[in-house]
Amino acid sequence: MFFVLLSHFASMYFVGPEMAGWRWALVRLGMIATPTFVMLSGILLGVHYHTTGAGFSRVQTRLIDRGLFLLLVSHAVIAIPQGDRGLILYSTDGLGVAMIFGALLLPGMRKRSRLAIGVGAYVVSWLAIYFWHPALSATGGTIVKEALFGSLVPIALNSGTFPIVPWFGVYLVSSVFGERLAALYKEGSTRRLAAEVLCLGAGSVTVAVGIELLAWGLGALSGSRYDASALIRVGQKSPPAPLYLLFYGGAGLLLLCGCLVAEKRGWFRRTLGCAVVSGETSLFVYFAHWYLLWFCGHLLARGGVARGFTYFAVSTAILVAGAHVWQRRAFNRVFTVRYQTVERPPWLRLDAVPVMWVEQPR
Repeated sequence: MFFVLLSHFASMYFVGPEMAGWRWALVRLGMIATPTFVMLSGILLGVHYHTTGAGFSRVQTRLIDRGLFLLLVSHAVIAIPQGDRGLILYSTDGLGVAMIFGALLLPGMRKRSRLAIGVGAYVVSWLAIYFWHPALSATGGTIVKEALFGSLVPIALNSGTFPIVPWFGVYLVSSVFGERLAALYKEGSTRRLAAEVLCLGAGSVTVAVGIELLAWGLGALSGSRYDASALIRVGQKSPPAPLYLLFYGGAGLLLLCGCLVAEKRGWFRRTLGCAVVSGETSLFVYFAHWYLLWFCGHLLARGGVARGFTYFAVSTAILVAGAHVWQRRAFNRVFTVRYQTVERPPWLRLDAVPVMWVEQPR
């Protein structure tokens, strides 16, 4: 959530040409947010699937309910302070789809099948990006392509659109990793757990940096960002390139490793406590920060870098305080469309696992 706030604030506040360097650096740093958030959602899916056991019907119903809320309500809530940005899919839309299909598919699917489907969905997305070319206008085919798979040159949807299929692939693969972490944690192998997260995160970052440096040295990045070189650009976020996922996803795993170690050793307890509250109320924080950014952009005087960071610190403190109040009053219960369980065929078991934006059972 911190990196979400940082990236969006930098995009809004550091708009002058003299602040272009700060804006670029902070936005690139904030790119850690999206892959980390999607991976954590998938990891939690796997963790709770492994640890909760039988009787997932109540939680699955809750998960589907929250996913429907993200699809039906969240888009409008976010669009109001954003203004007229044209057709666009927000991250809440993509995660809403992932939560619903994750809840329905996970119980009857083996790990290998999930890995195959997740990787396959990601590969198919990039094949569609390069080889599926609907009419060069905002037609139905173009909208479907950009919404499902993404496009390097979007025509129908806004360039910031969150494509559904590649991110669902990341989400599904992460659920397998979550089951692995849950198994190690249940066995008491916390050191091995932290070591595996560390190795995976460091390895991903190292591979991404190595390939990027090699591509730069060979001049492979000198072409247009809309050609095949997009696949080897760390900054290619929408749609998410492999190196983008390796680098920023690896950085997110390193952060996760740091949190595991800090929790185990009792470090930064108050800070981690604030992080927990912000995570459990993450949807509220995400909604509120858009309106706070709108307020800052319209009513606060702009100044230098020092004033910008002061505004950011104050706004973050306001959001954390609001998150504490929101959690204390149990206001997460308003995020619902009152989805009710219906009779389902035997092959569709009512199992469920909470993910990000679903409050965790205590």
